[in-house]
Amino acid sequence: MILRLRDARSLHEAHAGPSMTPMVDVVLVILIFFMASAAFLASDKLHPVLIPPPPSAAPDPFALPALVLRVELRREAGRTIVSGGGLTPPGESAPVEVAVSRAASLALRVDAGSARISLGAADDVPYADLMRVRDALARAGFEQVALVPVPGP
Repeated sequence: MILRLRDARSLHEAHAGPSMTPMVDVVLVILIFFMASAAFLASDKLHPVLIPPPPSAAPDPFALPALVLRVELRREAGRTIVSGGGLTPPGESAPVEVAVSRAASLALRVDAGSARISLGAADDVPYADLMRVRDALARAGFEQVALVPVPGP
């Protein structure tokens, strides 16, 4: 039997790499720390669930739906024409100036706070005319004004 000397060189050659034991110990301690701290968190913080509140009262079966008025702007003979939505009599049209002046009287006839206006303009209507009608409706108290496309002729 041959006895080997345990000198520094032979120990260095036999060495396989750094010891993994301290690193595994540290990782396990960190893992246990995170698992323990997660247990103290409230479950709704980890997975929020939106539950709608119970209705305070049953909806009124006799309530009428919100009024929706459709106003259309088109170009005819080089000027912008407004039709519909109570700004003009049914089946008729009027220039923008007339429709703008009638917006305040329309607000007196319907509840402007709950009524919805669907404001549509053809492709060739100037943007300034569309905004004049929209601003007149806003000044009259109509808060829900939606801009929608108008199909071509």
